[in-house]
Amino acid sequence: MNKYIVRFFLFLVLFVISGHAIHAQFYLTGESPARVKWDQISGKNYTVIYPREIDSLAQRYLWLLEANRASVLAGIQVNPKSIPVILHPYTTVSNGFVVWAPKRMELYTRPPANRGYSQNWEKQLALHESRHVGQISHFTKGIYKPLGWLLGQQITGVGVGVYPSTWFMEGGGVVAETELSNSGRGRDASFMEYYRASFLSGEYRNWDQWRYGSFKNYTPDIYAFGYLINTTARKETGDYTYAGKLLDYYVRRFYNPGVLNEANKKITGFKQKELLYKGIENYTAMWRKDFESRGVFTQPTLLKHKESRYYVEYRSPLPVNADTTLYIKYGYENPTALVMLGSGAGFLKDHKSGEKTIRAFSASASNLKIAGRNVIWTETVMDPRWGKASFNRLFSYNLDTRRIKRLSKKTAYNNPAVSVTGDSVSVVEYPVTGGSNLVILCSATGKKLFSVPAPANGQLTESAWIGNTVYALVITGKGLGLFSLDLNQWCRTGNGDAAGRDSGVASDAGSDFMDGRWKCVLKEQNKSIRALGSIGDHLYFESDMDGVNNVYAFQVESEKLSRLTNAGFAAHYPYIANDKLYYTNLQLNGLVPAYTDKKPKTSGRDISVKNGAVQNEYVFPVAEMLSRQADAYLTANNIPRDTLENMPPEVKYNTKRYRKGSHLFRFHSWAPVYYNVDKIMSMSADHFYELVSLGATAYSQNSLGTAVTMLGYSYRKGYHAAHVSFEYSGWYPVFKIMTDYNTEDHYKYKIDKAGGSATLVQQLTGDPLFNLSIQAYVPINLSSRGWQRGLVPQVLWEYENNAFYSYNTDHYINRQQITYGLQYYQMRPVAAAAIFPKWGFNFTVKGAFSPNGEENFGSVLAGYSYFYLPGFLRKQGIRLSASYQRQFVENKWMLQSNLVGMPRGYDDYYGKEYYKFSVDYAIPVHLRDVSLGWFAYLKRLQIIPFVDIAGVKSAGAFTHLNSYGGDLLLDAFICHIGAPVSFGMRYARINDFGKRNYVGFLFNLSLF
Repeated sequence: MNKYIVRFFLFLVLFVISGHAIHAQFYLTGESPARVKWDQISGKNYTVIYPREIDSLAQRYLWLLEANRASVLAGIQVNPKSIPVILHPYTTVSNGFVVWAPKRMELYTRPPANRGYSQNWEKQLALHESRHVGQISHFTKGIYKPLGWLLGQQITGVGVGVYPSTWFMEGGGVVAETELSNSGRGRDASFMEYYRASFLSGEYRNWDQWRYGSFKNYTPDIYAFGYLINTTARKETGDYTYAGKLLDYYVRRFYNPGVLNEANKKITGFKQKELLYKGIENYTAMWRKDFESRGVFTQPTLLKHKESRYYVEYRSPLPVNADTTLYIKYGYENPTALVMLGSGAGFLKDHKSGEKTIRAFSASASNLKIAGRNVIWTETVMDPRWGKASFNRLFSYNLDTRRIKRLSKKTAYNNPAVSVTGDSVSVVEYPVTGGSNLVILCSATGKKLFSVPAPANGQLTESAWIGNTVYALVITGKGLGLFSLDLNQWCRTGNGDAAGRDSGVASDAGSDFMDGRWKCVLKEQNKSIRALGSIGDHLYFESDMDGVNNVYAFQVESEKLSRLTNAGFAAHYPYIANDKLYYTNLQLNGLVPAYTDKKPKTSGRDISVKNGAVQNEYVFPVAEMLSRQADAYLTANNIPRDTLENMPPEVKYNTKRYRKGSHLFRFHSWAPVYYNVDKIMSMSADHFYELVSLGATAYSQNSLGTAVTMLGYSYRKGYHAAHVSFEYSGWYPVFKIMTDYNTEDHYKYKIDKAGGSATLVQQLTGDPLFNLSIQAYVPINLSSRGWQRGLVPQVLWEYENNAFYSYNTDHYINRQQITYGLQYYQMRPVAAAAIFPKWGFNFTVKGAFSPNGEENFGSVLAGYSYFYLPGFLRKQGIRLSASYQRQFVENKWMLQSNLVGMPRGYDDYYGKEYYKFSVDYAIPVHLRDVSLGWFAYLKRLQIIPFVDIAGVKSAGAFTHLNSYGGDLLLDAFICHIGAPVSFGMRYARINDFGKRNYVGFLFNLSLF
C-alpha cells in the first residue's frame, strides 16, 4: 500500500482513538476571575470581548486588527468571516492563539518583559494572530463547507490537524509579524541563532531530527523551524502568495494522502524535506559569509561546571564575591535550579570548587540582582484559582540565612534593578489597563515608594541605576530606545505623589516626547537590547546591533558605544563585577558560563552612536527580502501596508454590555453519531457504546471558556438513550452535571436471607435506567519557586434509579452515593529527558457513603500517597506509593466500590480492609534519534519495572495480592504524523491463588 495512504489512515485512526486529539479541538485554557464584568465592541470583521476596565485598550486592539487585516491576509488569499476576540488582561503570561471549535482568538494583553523584542505587543499580536485566522479559514472552504453543515466547526479542526503542520502555521505567523513591521522575530538574532551555530559548526541532522526534536540535543521550536522553511520557499519562488496557494491546494486535493509533498513540489518546485535542505544550504552560505567577515572572536575563560552530555543552559550570572557566582540553570536532565559555581568562600564554606545546586528555582524568574546580602528577582506566580490570572512577585534570597522572602504579592512587577546604595529597587510594572510604570521600592521590605509612567505611553522593559538617575529601555511605535529619569529632579518638583497613576495604553509616539521628566538617551531603533546593567558611569547590555548577540558598554555623557565581546555565535546575560565580564557563551550543547578579563581586540562591524542614534546597524537579509516582496505585492494591489500609526482620535467603537448569562451556550460542533468527549479522554467507560455509537451529538462552549455543554442521543440494541452534561467553571468551585437516560433497563436488588445465608437477587424491571451525577471541586494552584503545588477538595453526588430493598423501611430505595476527597500534591517539574519528577509527593484522602443506604450499604474511607525520589543515575527516578482503605460495614450487607487501585494486572477484589505498596523505577533510554524512513522516528525507550504488594481482608484474614513486572514504552513519531506517540506493553506476573501472566497494551497520543 502507498506510504501516504498508510500515513493518512493511521492519522485518522490515532485522531479518533486519542483523547488528546479530541482535547485539541475543544480547547480550554482556564478562566478569568468570576468578579469580572464584560463588555464588547464590534468592527466589520472582529468582535472584541473584554473586561470593562480595559475599554481604551480594547478599542486599540480592535482598531489594530481591523486596520491591518487586509495586509495580513493578502499573502494567503482568503477573506475570513467575522471572529470573536477575547482579551485577557489579568495574567502576566504573554500569549495569543486562534482555535476553532469554537472559533475564536484569545489574546493575553500583558506584554513580555523578559527576552522580548523591539515591537509593541498589541501590534505583534494583531499581525501574528490575524495570520492564523486566515490560515485556518482555508479549511472552511471547498469540501469543508458542506462538512461544516454536517459536523460544525470541529471539521475545520480535523482539516488543520491532518494537513498543514503546526510549524507551517507558526512559521507563517512569524513571517507576517516580520514582513509587515520593522521588527518581529525575523529581525531578532536570538530567534535563529541556534540554527546559525549548528549550520556553521557542520552539525548534520536530517528532517526528522530537526522537525521532531530530541530528549538529548536542543532543537529550535516550531516557530523557528517553520520560519526557516517558509522563508526558503519565499526566496526560491519569489511568490508572496505561496502560503495561500499551498493551503488552497491542500483543501482542493483533500482526498490525496500525499498532498503535502505534491502541493509543495507543484508550487515551490521542492518537496517539504527538499525545502528544509535548500534552506540549510541558503542560510549556511549567508551566515558563513557573515561569520568570516567578523574578525577575531572572543576566547573567554569557561567557568568550571558540571559537564553534561545533554543540553543545558546557564543564565543570569551573579557574582557574590571573587570566588563564587550564582546562576539560574536549566537542562534536559534537570529542571530549573539556582546553582553556585566556584569555591563558595564566604558563602558556602563547606563547598569545594565546582558546582553545587542551592535550591529549586522558577523557570519564569527574571535576571538576578543583588542588594547587600540579598539576591532579588521577580517570577510569575499563578492565581490560586483562576487560570487566566497571575502575578509577577518580587522575591529575595538571603545568602546567609538561605531563606526566601516574598516582597510583593498581587503585583505585576518585572526585572528589578538595584540602586547604587542598595536601599532601593526599581521594577517595571504592567497595569491591567495597559501602559507601564517605573516603580521605586524599598529593597528590604518591597514597600512601594512611588511610580512614574513610561515616556510616550510606551512599554518599559528594564532599568539600571547610575547614581540617582534611572535608565530604562522603552518600546514605542518607533522601536526600542533608552531613556533616563533624574530622580532628584523628579522628587524636587513634587511629582512623587503620582504613585500608582495609570499611564493608559501604549501609543506610537516616539522619542520626540519630552516632558521634563524622561530624557531620550538612545533614540528608538529595531534591534534588541536586553540584560541592562550598570557599573560606574557606564551602562552595559546585550544586543544584536551587529547581527549577533554581543555585549556592549555605553558611556552616556560621551555617547561612546563599545563592543565588549565578539562572539562566534552569541553572548548572553552579561554582568560586570570583580574586573570581569561574566556572561554565557552559546555552544551546541547549551549556554556555557564564561568570563573575560578585558575587552578583546576585534575587527568586526563598527557600531557607533551619533546624536543619540545608533549608526551602522546590521540589516537582516531574509527579513528585508520578505518586506520587499510584501511591499511590491501590496503596492501593486493597492493594499495599504503602513497602517501602524496612532489610532485616529475620531475612531470610537460603540460599547455594549456582554452578559455572561445570555452567552452561556454557543453550539459549535455536532455529528450524526454519539460520542462522549469526557469518556474518550479518560477512556473510563465500561462499554464502548458509551464512547461512540449510532445517534447524534451537539457540543457547546461559551466564548469565555467557562461553560461546556453536551447534548447526545444514542441508539444501541433497541435502546434510545439521551445524554446531557454541563460543566461550569466560572464560579470559584467548578460544577459538573452529567445524566444519562435509557441506556438500558434498571434493576431492583434484594438481599435474600433464606437458609441463613445472604444472596443478592436482582430483578430486571423493563423500565429505563436513569442516572445523574453532580460534582463540585476547587482546583487550587499553589505553585511557586520552582515547585508545582496544588490542593483539590472535591465532592461528588451520584443518583440512579437502580433500587435496593430495605427491610427497615419495607420498600425499595433508589441508589445514592456521595464521594468526597482532598488531595495535596507538591513536586518538581519533570526534566525533559526524565520520566518521573526528581522530587515530589502527594497525599490524598477519599471517602464515600450512601445517604439513603439503610442496612444495605456501609461507608468507605481511603488514604493514598506517593513519593518521587532520585534514581541511581541522573535521569532515572523512583516512585514509592502506599494505599490503605477500610470499609465500615457493621450491620450492612454490601461494600462500597474501591477508592484505590488494585495491583497491576488484577481485577477488583473486595474486603473490609485493603492495603497496597508499590515501587516503580523509571529508566529512560535515549535511542539516538533514529529515523526509519517514512515509517517511524524513534526518540526514547521507557523501561519502568514495578512491584505491587497488596492484601485484602475478608472473613477475618488477609488474602495477599502481589504482582511484579514492567512497562515498556516507545516514544516515537509514526509515519511523519506531527504528534508524539508513546506505545508499548505492560507485563505483570500475578500471584494470588496461583501464578499467572497479564499482558496489556499501553498507548498515548499528544497533539501539539
